Amino acid sequence: MLKQFGYQTEPVFRNDELLVNAGEPGIGLLKNSRELTLTDTLYALTPELLFDYLGVSLNSEKSKGKKLAFNWIAQNGRSYGFWIENEVLMYREGKLVKHPDAVITGDRLHFALVAMRAMPLKTALDKGMIKIEGNTDKFRELLGCMDKFHGNFHAITP
Repeated sequence: MLKQFGYQTEPVFRNDELLVNAGEPGIGLLKNSRELTLTDTLYALTPELLFDYLGVSLNSEKSKGKKLAFNWIAQNGRSYGFWIENEVLMYREGKLVKHPDAVITGDRLHFALVAMRAMPLKTALDKGMIKIEGNTDKFRELLGCMDKFHGNFHAITP
C-alpha cells in the first residue's frame, strides 16, 4: 500500500519517504546498522552531545541501583567527570569526580567509538587508542548498561 501511494505522491521528498518505508529495492532501509556510526559523524560530535547521547542510551533497568563514576581526559586537555546515579547519566566539563572508578584518557573519536559500542573496548585498549587507569571492569559495566540503537527502522508504518 505504501509503495503504490509512494509512486502516486506528487512532492518528491514525500515520494522517497514513502518508498523507503515501503522497502522499495534500491531505496530501502540500511542493510548494516554500522552505516549509521560513521567515523566522520562521531568525530563531529562535541563531548557534550556524546554524553547527552549516552544519557539517552542508558537503560534504566540495567543501571538500577548502580553507582559508577569516571573521569575522561581528552587529548586536547579538556576533562569531564561523568557518573551514573539513580539510573541517570550525568556529566560536568572541567569538574572531575573525586573518587572515580576509573580514569579514561584518549581522543574524542576513540572514546566515542568505545562509548557508543561501535568499537570493542578490548580493541581500543590493545591498540592504545584509549587508556584506562583504575577498574576497567567498572567501565565495562557502564557500557553494559547502554542500549545500542540499530537505526534500522521504518519512519512510517501503515
